[in-house]
Amino acid sequence: MGIKQPPTYVHPNKRKTVTPEPVRRAPQQAPKKEWPQKKKEGTELGKQRRLSLQSADKTIRLRLVIYPPTNGQLPLYDQMIASGIEPKTALLGLLKRGFPAFEKKLTAGSIKAPTNDLDISGAPVDTTRNVSPQFIEAAKALFDPFEILSDRALGRKIAETILVQIEENEPDAKQH
Repeated sequence: MGIKQPPTYVHPNKRKTVTPEPVRRAPQQAPKKEWPQKKKEGTELGKQRRLSLQSADKTIRLRLVIYPPTNGQLPLYDQMIASGIEPKTALLGLLKRGFPAFEKKLTAGSIKAPTNDLDISGAPVDTTRNVSPQFIEAAKALFDPFEILSDRALGRKIAETILVQIEENEPDAKQH
């Protein structure tokens, strides 16, 4: 057995081709899958769905986006970082701590939008919360009366306000 040689090259026009006869099959009808018809949504429900899908218990999933504040803006956050807590964990902990009180105050109408945005330093942290449609209406009335903010921007404003509210309600953090 010697070394095998590759076949010699033959130009495509000079190749001998055998055209196989096409196999004819009887046309088969695939069963049509009927998709459920979508119901037309009212404009208000459409706006709520823009934020997120609704679950069976009429809550809306709200996406909260928060950036770490720069040093010195939120003393409680600075204390958490100084004690060795990661920035993401600190921000999520603060949101978890302040969200219930913020929700009650917002639906009661006793929250005012902060006048200054926080200065940011770092990557954003995303989380979600299930909220009532009344919460969304109150938040939009406060932060987005002209309905121009995206879902992410609205979530960011809500999250920043929660952090500011926690700082205002924590007398211990201001003393350190």
